[in-house]
Order: sequence, then structure tokens, then C-alpha cells
Amino acid sequence: MLLFVGLGNPGEKYENTPHNAGFKAVDKFRESLGYTRAYDVGDWELDKYTNSFISIGRSTLQSKFVLAKPHTFMNNSGEAVEQLVKKFEVNIEKNFVLFYDDLDIKLGSYKIVRGKNPKGHRGLLSIFRYLKTVDFLTVRIGIDNREDKDIPGEDYVLKKYSKEELETLDEAILESIKKLRFSITV
Repeated sequence: MLLFVGLGNPGEKYENTPHNAGFKAVDKFRESLGYTRAYDVGDWELDKYTNSFISIGRSTLQSKFVLAKPHTFMNNSGEAVEQLVKKFEVNIEKNFVLFYDDLDIKLGSYKIVRGKNPKGHRGLLSIFRYLKTVDFLTVRIGIDNREDKDIPGEDYVLKKYSKEELETLDEAILESIKKLRFSITV
């Protein structure tokens, strides 16, 4: 079973902030699957066991996949991801994709990589701590638009994006989804 997880922080307060790019990406991925008749994608439902909002889907070939947004805060994502992997018996190296914000990449850009070292990203560090590996596919969504502004990263990731910044983010997310769909079969 394929598992797609987007990282972010729950609650209205964090909507449209750079740190919620992973949630936004998995929402857009779910929408893109729902536009074709090849997929049947369920609504978001809170799964108490995994402490995540999940959407279960099927392709016309009856292969199942799970989309998830941990209902934990970013820095505690690992516990929910570990429960998702266990519940759905996911082979991490082959069938796990993680969408998350990356302050080292400019807004409007993205990178799809395997085995990314978590560096200082606390959500990724939490996942590494629970899964004991970084050998999985990640979609790193660029969020940095500070330009000449001297804003610490931990403050910047929680500020609201402007309408223009959200449009740029959405374009990058949609491009990353197109590229991801070429490298995996859902």
C-alpha cells in the first residue's frame, strides 16, 4: 500500500503559512486524483489510532493508497507517521512519500529526492527518530521568500502568506505533483 503524508500544523491559525505547505500539497494531490475516473478517493476523516486525517483511495486496478495529514504539530509528526506505517503495513523504502516545507529552497521551487538528511527541520527529525531511516521519497516544497528581510526561520514559517505567495506556492505544488506522478504509479 502506498502512503502519502503531508506535514503541517493543525488549526485555522496555521492555514496558509509556509509551514503548512505539506498539508496543502497532499490536499492538492488528493484533488488531482479525484479529477479522473481512474481513482476513487475518500473524504478526509480523523483516524484516532494514527492521530491523522486520512483519505483512502483506490485506483481502477483496485490498488489502495492512503493520503494523510498528521493531526499533531509539526515537531511531533513522527509518532503519527509511525502509527500510519504500522496500521497500513507500509514498506517505507518503497511505498512512502512525504511532502514538507523546505526553507532551504526558494518559494516557487521544489525538489523530489530520496534519503534527505533532516538537518534542522524538526518535523523531519521527529519522523527520522520514529522510523529510524531517511530512505524514503520526499517532495521538498520551497517556501523561502524572505529576500532582504531579516526574519528568523522559526518565525517566518508561521507567518501568513500573501495571496501572490500562495499562488506561487500552489503552482510549485502542482508542478511537483505532475513530476511525482511520472516517478510512481498510484
